[in-house]
Amino acid sequence: MSRDGVLVPPKTSNGTRVIRVPERLRVRLLEHFNGVEDKSPEAFLFGQHCQPQGRYRLLHRAFSKAVKKAAADGVIEYDPARERLSLHSFRHAVTNQLLDAGVPPKTMAEYLGDDVQTILAYSTHRNRNVGSGYIAALLDEVA
Repeated sequence: MSRDGVLVPPKTSNGTRVIRVPERLRVRLLEHFNGVEDKSPEAFLFGQHCQPQGRYRLLHRAFSKAVKKAAADGVIEYDPARERLSLHSFRHAVTNQLLDAGVPPKTMAEYLGDDVQTILAYSTHRNRNVGSGYIAALLDEVA
C-alpha cells in the first residue's frame, strides 16, 4: 500500500510472498475475518473502526501499542531506548532460528520468499565475527 492509501504492486518480485501460518493462528484469523463486516476481496483484514480501513501504518501503530502493553505487563522484556522492535523483527527472528537450526540456505530462501543470495548476505552480516569457516560451509551447502 502506498503512503496515500492506494494499493500498488510491490517494488520487486520478492515483495509478494506466501506466508505459512500455524493452524492455531489460521483459526484465529478466520474467526476475526468472520467477525468483520466487509468481506470483499478489496477489504483489509485489520482496520480501525473510526478510521478508513487499510490506512497506511495503522498495523504498525497497533503493533507498537501491543509491544508497549506487553512490556508494561511484564509479558516481554523490551527497552525502547536500546531496542527497535517492528513487524519486520519477526522475519529476522525466524531467519535467525532457521540459521541456528542449520536449515540449508536454499530451503530458507524458498520458505521466506527470498533468494539464496539474500539469505547468505544476511547470514554473513549476522555472523561477521564467526569466521570464514561458517560462511564457507554455507556456500558449500548452496553449491
